[in-house]
Amino acid sequence: MAAARSMFFWGYVIVLSKFTVCFIDTGIVKSFGVLIPTMVERLDSDYATVGLICSIPSALTHLLCPFVKYFLTENNHRAVAMSGAVLCGSCLIACGFLGNLISLGVCLGLAGIGLSMTITPIHLSVKAHFQEKFVLANTVALYGYTAGSVLLPVLIERSLEAYGYYPAFLILGGVALNAVACAATIRKEQRYSKLDEGHKQSDDPVDLSVYRQEEVSDTSQQPFRDPGKLPAKSPRLPGNISETSPRLPETSRRLACN
Repeated sequence: MAAARSMFFWGYVIVLSKFTVCFIDTGIVKSFGVLIPTMVERLDSDYATVGLICSIPSALTHLLCPFVKYFLTENNHRAVAMSGAVLCGSCLIACGFLGNLISLGVCLGLAGIGLSMTITPIHLSVKAHFQEKFVLANTVALYGYTAGSVLLPVLIERSLEAYGYYPAFLILGGVALNAVACAATIRKEQRYSKLDEGHKQSDDPVDLSVYRQEEVSDTSQQPFRDPGKLPAKSPRLPGNISETSPRLPETSRRLACN
């Protein structure tokens, strides 16, 4: 029962982790709206091209979720999620030092792939911990999109004004690296049976000695019959009744025995 309660409360930690990842996901997209004018000047390009490149992370994050789900069937969810978070944060930090549109697009694409590797396992973990209340738990976690779209662009705007272009990308990548801690909260969900009133059904070996003792006690109470000690002949019938005589009614047999 204590283990079941622990896993139940750990589900709220998973919800908080998904909230943070959703905060990072939409915050990156909205922060590019602050950085695009400076990126156009530094990359000597137009708004359409830079805007298209900046939309790559969000597009790949959600388009690759089915493929990531297939990849997770044979791999550790926590390891995949943490690797994706490191990839996303590292690529965002590197984007501040790139001066080429192609390299910037590739780096932002890798950031989107990493974020997809992080958000998919966390979503599955929320589904596993809240099978009956998934809609409520997922709704609370999705509030991270609203919070990220409001708060993170303000942070990047202040960072751009105070520190400049490169430090702004460093701060954005540092915020994205917080997804590593969120991915570390993923653990294997243990299932419990309602018939056992909260007792977990884990992979621990079951103690069968109790059942074996019950079987032995049940068999010991039954009379033991040795085939070698059975009577060779059937008991002699009283009176003139023999084994070959026709079968008499029950009342007649009782009278004969008396």
